[in-house]
Amino acid sequence: MRWTSYYLINLNPDENRTLEIADLWCRKYSISRDRMFAPQGLLWPPAQAGASHGRYSPLTPTKSLAPLDRGSKLIIIARGQRTLTVPWATPALARELHRCGLREVGLIAMQNDFADPTRYLHDFAINLNEQSIGVGWLAAYQNSRQPLFSSRDPNQIGEKPAATLRGNIHTPEADKWFFPKYTGG
Repeated sequence: MRWTSYYLINLNPDENRTLEIADLWCRKYSISRDRMFAPQGLLWPPAQAGASHGRYSPLTPTKSLAPLDRGSKLIIIARGQRTLTVPWATPALARELHRCGLREVGLIAMQNDFADPTRYLHDFAINLNEQSIGVGWLAAYQNSRQPLFSSRDPNQIGEKPAATLRGNIHTPEADKWFFPKYTGG
């Protein structure tokens, strides 16, 4: 599926590995700097606030993610289980996405060292719904358990997510991409 727009958030912008991963995603989808974001004191841990290395725009309340719609793909990158998989992480992340203007998105693709990607997506979907954020699909790409790079091209990110979950809004094109067998796509 080709999305109409792509956005990226790097939750660990001061780590070399997440910078490499972010660069791969940005090359793959030609994501421009004005659609690449890093926390500027909004997300944890506080020590990384402002560490954008000039690559990222700051996440700003109400504006940064407002342009996203059901034709958009939002990529969120993190490294380390403590960053996203602790019990308080999904509500905090959902609140911050809402605070930054996210109301609807076709796909949220997350890349992290997930302990249980399926459970994480389930919990995150509940928290997104509580924040009245409509999402078509969620996908979790595993940093540690599946190859990051495609076996065909070392510059490409692996195509198969570790887990996917249908969201709370209808996205016909995304439905065809995730389940072509059932939608005739």
